[in-house]
Amino acid sequence: MREKQQVDANIRPSNNPWDTAAGILTAREAGAIVGSSHTMNARATIAASPKVIADFVELIAETQKAAKT
Repeated sequence: MREKQQVDANIRPSNNPWDTAAGILTAREAGAIVGSSHTMNARATIAASPKVIADFVELIAETQKAAKT
């Protein structure tokens, strides 16, 4: 029997805001923190639980930095 798994973070690097609007509302209502740049002009969405958001953002920044070198 498979164990139930839970996702604490999600990133969608290429989307239109209207594609994720319902998911954003659901995530916020469940207590997730959604990236502050999520507007109608956003092209990426980041959402994570309050417990992991800082680590998640740091990991993304490190990954972006490594990709540039």
